[in-house]
Amino acid sequence: MTKKEALNKLKEKHLEMMAVLYPSFPKHAIPTPNEFSRAGTTNGLTQCIITYCNLKGWQAERISSSGRVIQNKKVIQTGFFGAKTVGANKYIPGTSQKGTADISATINGQAVKIEVKNKNTKDRMSEDQKRYQENVEFSGAIYYIARTLQDVIEFLDSFPDNPKKIDYWKWKKERST
Repeated sequence: MTKKEALNKLKEKHLEMMAVLYPSFPKHAIPTPNEFSRAGTTNGLTQCIITYCNLKGWQAERISSSGRVIQNKKVIQTGFFGAKTVGANKYIPGTSQKGTADISATINGQAVKIEVKNKNTKDRMSEDQKRYQENVEFSGAIYYIARTLQDVIEFLDSFPDNPKKIDYWKWKKERST
């Protein structure tokens, strides 16, 4: 499968969903989501994967494993024209497991973890990510490393669409408004 074929497959699924949810809207006027054009970036590829999973009627979400910064800096006036900054920002680590996958999905009742390692960025798995992969696989779940849109579409197409995908789309639409 070429990149163009993978993007076309993504667009076809999107048009299928839009035709069901908005039957009176002309097919030629349905816009293509922005993330489809950014599939060459890691963030764009991640969004495309989540979108494709949702279009097949499955639940998928991005997992954020980063911590957060608490602002503890204050600016104090030291004179008529002067000021100095005191204090320091504090980093609080995230609570997820080290090496957690980028995407957690439920595909027809099966837990699937997807790590995005974009071929264009030459990103590599860390030791923590390798240990996390082993943990997931030993538990009986599926772990997949997504390098290109083409590869991940072929992988995801090895699973049948959710037979209730139209109900799922309608349910998601009801909750998003």
